[in-house]
Amino acid sequence: MLRLLKRRRRAEGLTGLGLLPDGIALAHVRRAAGGAPELTRCEHRACGADPAARRAALRELVRAHGLAGSRCVAVLEPGDYQLLQVEAPAVPPEELRAAVRWQVRDLLDYHVDDAVIDVFDVPGDERPGRPMYVVAARAADVQAVVDLAREAELELEAIDIAELALRNVAACMPAAERGLALVRLRAAEGLILIVRAGALQLARNVEFGAASLSAPGGGGALHDSLALEVQRSLDYYDSTFRQAPVTRVVVAPFEGDAQGLAEHLHASLGLDSDVMDLNEILTPAEPVAPQVQARALEAVGGALRTEERSL
Repeated sequence: MLRLLKRRRRAEGLTGLGLLPDGIALAHVRRAAGGAPELTRCEHRACGADPAARRAALRELVRAHGLAGSRCVAVLEPGDYQLLQVEAPAVPPEELRAAVRWQVRDLLDYHVDDAVIDVFDVPGDERPGRPMYVVAARAADVQAVVDLAREAELELEAIDIAELALRNVAACMPAAERGLALVRLRAAEGLILIVRAGALQLARNVEFGAASLSAPGGGGALHDSLALEVQRSLDYYDSTFRQAPVTRVVVAPFEGDAQGLAEHLHASLGLDSDVMDLNEILTPAEPVAPQVQARALEAVGGALRTEERSL
């Protein structure tokens, strides 16, 4: 009983920690039965990638917002993991990770013994030899995230990847039940995701990002290239999964003309296209500016996580 009396009262809900090339993002979500998730905190802190600066910035944010001891999901930087697609091995479930580890050993640029590996299926696809996603990260990078959260007095429950964190955000949109394509542009690269009924169906990388799109002379050709990549993703999805066609494209906020991109995709693809706004799909404690959404979207997705598995 004495130990219980001394225990710090922790914040209700879940904290999401996003690791970015230029700093960190922190979000906190509380869920109430029957209502949209409440986004109580959403903040980006520019502190660079220096570990000591990150530790100091995260400690400051956690203490300022009274989040010490709160449950936390951290989302890895895209450069700190690989998302691979392999053919599902014909082995019992308890042997799956070992079989997949053997499959991907030559696809990593480091020794497989130094990797943390996890797998996830596309829900509803039970075909023999179906595609399966494999996440591989260096064990040292994963441990660094564990240490970062621990030093900030966060109770780390899971480490996730950007694709699944973004899936969590997209799943809050009513259109995701029928299926939508999400376009996420970061500074130097991007992602195209297809989400249906709360599940990630497809994830593809884009080799350029918001910085290239916003550069002088970069808009027209890259807008067309991005529209082509979205169309290819939709075609692959239609031919592989035999689901009803996706009819909506959502552009995640980015540091550039997101509305202009949405309008271009609508004109090129003939599909409903709009820009995601966290203020509309969640219940924020205070409005979240588009530039903050652009930096903190993965952190928000971490705070929206409901699964129990992680790296």
